[in-house]
Amino acid sequence: MATAAQKNQHSPPAMECYSFTLVLSGFEEITEAIENALFDAGCDDALLGVHSGSPYLAFDREAESLEEAIKSAIKNVEGCGQNIQVVRVIPPGADTMETINAYLKMRRQLLLKSPDGLSPDAIRQVDDMLAGLLEKDPAVLKHVLEVISQQK
Repeated sequence: MATAAQKNQHSPPAMECYSFTLVLSGFEEITEAIENALFDAGCDDALLGVHSGSPYLAFDREAESLEEAIKSAIKNVEGCGQNIQVVRVIPPGADTMETINAYLKMRRQLLLKSPDGLSPDAIRQVDDMLAGLLEKDPAVLKHVLEVISQQK
């Protein structure tokens, strides 16, 4: 009979779900043939779409690490037989960071345009927008607080 420690030695590593996006090239329009090829190649854990003319796959992939999840997704995509290439990987939270950076830029511009000082209400409105975004992705809170403190 095996002990608990012996059983744990043979159990597979814990899998986590990682979200990321692959930007693709090799096609401009989503066709049924492309959808089927990607699905059959193992991309059944992704949403296929086109944004601003660029096709992409938004993944929620289970793997031991983010690196393994991304590598396996790229292998699946580029091996689907449709001459599709991965041109960029967008890591988790990148969309949120871009939006937050845009708000920080707007806040900085508002402060610079008003030498006598901006009304507390205007600053509060921008800060409230930032707070709403931070609730969705609290990992960036430290970065945002540092930038805001440098603007004061």
